[in-house]
Amino acid sequence: MKKKNFNALDVLIIIVLIACAAGIAVRAFGLSRIKTDEPSPYRVLFTAQLTAEEAARISSGIKFRDENGTEGELLEGYWIKNNANGAELYGELLVNGRMNGAGFEANGHSYFINDVLQLRSGDLKFSATVSDIAER
Repeated sequence: MKKKNFNALDVLIIIVLIACAAGIAVRAFGLSRIKTDEPSPYRVLFTAQLTAEEAARISSGIKFRDENGTEGELLEGYWIKNNANGAELYGELLVNGRMNGAGFEANGHSYFINDVLQLRSGDLKFSATVSDIAER
């Protein structure tokens, strides 16, 4: 009787079989848990100090763009509080983005609570401080 030797071809076949079994396991159990990170609408709550003239030009639905190129639409429900220095705007911008480990990401840039954004709509420009970020 011939003695059978264990050779390189046998090792290769075993490696291929193990890789196939691992691939099937990942496909069957791993992919169902992967969450797609499609952008979805988020509300970015902010406050801003404005002059009386700037406050008079604010209306819901106005679109603002920040210094990173991210666009957001001012939602209804904003309010303006007049004070001795002008006015304070409390509002929410509707922004498409996603939450990830680094925070809220929109247009390739991460945003955090207390970030100061330079918002612009036409010739209206002001600084706004992010107070909260919530999924719509």
